[in-house]
Amino acid sequence: MKKKNLMRSLALCLCLCLCFAACSGTGGSSSTARPASSSGGGAEPAVQGNSITFPLAEAKKFSLMVSCSYTGDPNDLVINQRIAEDTNVNINWVDLGTGTERLEKLKLLLNSGDYGDGIYSNVSITEADVSTYAAAGVLIPLEDYITEELTPNLWTLKQKSPESFAVETHQDGHIYALPRVSQYRPDYLESPIWINKEWLEAVDMDVPTTADELYKVLKAFKETDCNGNGQMDEIPLLINSTSGYMHFEAWLGMWGIPCKDSTYDSYLVVQDGVVKFAPLMDEYKDFLKFMNKLYSEGLIYNECFTATSAMVQSLLDSPDAAFGVVTTKSLNTNADQYICIEPPTVEGYTPKWYYHPGFMGVKCNFMITDKCDDPQTLMAWIDRYYNPELAFQTMYGPEGIVFDKVDGKFVAKEPPTGVSFQQLAQDNVMEYTGGPGVLYSENFGTLFDLTESQIAGQTAYGVYEKFLNDEVWPRPYLQAEQVSRAGQLRTDIFNTVSQMKAKWITGEADIDATYDQFKSDLEKMGIEEFVSIYQSAYDAFNSAMNG
Repeated sequence: MKKKNLMRSLALCLCLCLCFAACSGTGGSSSTARPASSSGGGAEPAVQGNSITFPLAEAKKFSLMVSCSYTGDPNDLVINQRIAEDTNVNINWVDLGTGTERLEKLKLLLNSGDYGDGIYSNVSITEADVSTYAAAGVLIPLEDYITEELTPNLWTLKQKSPESFAVETHQDGHIYALPRVSQYRPDYLESPIWINKEWLEAVDMDVPTTADELYKVLKAFKETDCNGNGQMDEIPLLINSTSGYMHFEAWLGMWGIPCKDSTYDSYLVVQDGVVKFAPLMDEYKDFLKFMNKLYSEGLIYNECFTATSAMVQSLLDSPDAAFGVVTTKSLNTNADQYICIEPPTVEGYTPKWYYHPGFMGVKCNFMITDKCDDPQTLMAWIDRYYNPELAFQTMYGPEGIVFDKVDGKFVAKEPPTGVSFQQLAQDNVMEYTGGPGVLYSENFGTLFDLTESQIAGQTAYGVYEKFLNDEVWPRPYLQAEQVSRAGQLRTDIFNTVSQMKAKWITGEADIDATYDQFKSDLEKMGIEEFVSIYQSAYDAFNSAMNG
C-alpha cells in the first residue's frame, strides 16, 4: 500500500505539469554517453563526446544556483555523489531557498553581477525573466552545444521531439533554457467530462450526446434526490471559475474553442495558424448563452464565481456524491460512480478539446550564464540528466536506496519502519519530481510501472483523443520589450472579460444588448495589439518547428 501511495503522488505531480522525461536507453550513441553507475565511481570505461571525456582527467568545478526542497548540502545526496564520481565534475550549489523569495533572491544575484555559472531548475524563474536576462546577455544561447557528439541525449530529444526545443526557442532564434519533458500523453488531458452513472440510473436517462440532452439531464438531476441522502442538495454541474480544471472555459471545447482563461493561456486559441482571442469569437457568445441558461435554472453550482478551493475540495470529498457532472483530471470519493463521456455536440460546431502544452516540455529547467568559462563541459555534464536511467533517479530516488532494478525496470523498495515511501524518496533527491530530464512514451510501463492514477487516466484519454486540438497554443516566449507591453494591455482587457463573463452568465447583463459594446471596449484597450504580440511569438514557434 505504501508503494501505491508513492506512485499516486508521482502521478499527481506529473498531472500538474511538474512532468519530467528521459530518453530510451542512453538517448544517444553508446559510444558517446552512458548513465551514472548505481555504485558510483569511474570504473566503467571513459567515453568520448566531441572533446569531452568523462570522467574528466582533471576535476572541474561549476557553481549552479538552485532552489530545492532538500535541506542539507546537495552534495551529500548519494545520487549527486555518483554523478560527481562518474564525471569528475563538482558542483557548488548556491541555495536560493524555497517559496516566493527564491526568485527575488535569484534576481538580486543576477542584477548584482554576483552569480554562478548556471541555474538548475525549480527556481520558478518566469519566461518573461528568461527573455529579459537573455536580452541583457546574462543567459547565453545553448543551441550550438546541442550536437550528436557533445550532447547525444539532447540531440536525440531534438530529433524525436522537435517541439520540445521549439517551445524553448526565442524570437531571436536562440535557445536559452533546456526543458523537462514527459511524453505520457494522458497526463495532459486536463478537463474531460465525467458524469455520475448512478444518477443517470436514478433519473432513468442515457448518457447525453448533445447539448440539449445535457441540459435535460442536468435538469433531471436538480429535481431528483439522486444521491439518496433525503435532501434536495444535488449540484447538477460543478464549475469553479478559479479552478485550473473545472473552470467555465473547459466547456468551450463543445463549441470548437480549446483554450483556458486569462490565468493560464490568456484566452488565446489558434485556428489555421492564426492566433485569436476567444471572447471576441461568435462561438464564445453562443457558449455564454448556454451557460446563462444553465445558471438561470439553477443547474450550475451557485458558488461557481465565489467558491474557494477549500469549498470545492469539500464537494469532491463529500461522502455522498455532491454533483452530477464535472470536468477534472481525477475524482476523489465516489470515483467509481462516474464515467467519462464524449463532449456533447452543439449544432453547427465540431468539438475540439483543450490539450495542455506541457506535453511539449516544461520550460526553463537549466540555463547557463555568461560567467561560465566552459559551457561545453557544463552542457556535456547536464546532457547526462537527459537519460532515462539518471533522470528517474535524480527526481524519484537512486537505485539501491529508493528503487531496485529488476529485469530492467525500477521497482520501489520497502522503506524503513516508520518512514513513508514518499518521504524516503524526498529525502534522497534535491527536488522531488523536479529538475531537467526527459521520459519518452516508451519508458512508461517499461523503465518503471504506470501508477494507478496514470492507468485510470488512459480511460479518459481514450475517449478524448479523437477530439484533441491539433493546433495547441504552445505558450511561446515573448521578446523582452513585448513582455512589458503585453502586461500593460493585459490588466484592463482581462478584468473586463472576467467581469462581463460573470455578469452575462449570472444574468446581471444581457448578452445581446451589451456584447457589441464589450467588443468596442476591448478594441479601445488595445486587443488587436495584444493579439499581434502573441501572433509574432507563435510565428517564431512555427519557424522553429519547421527548422
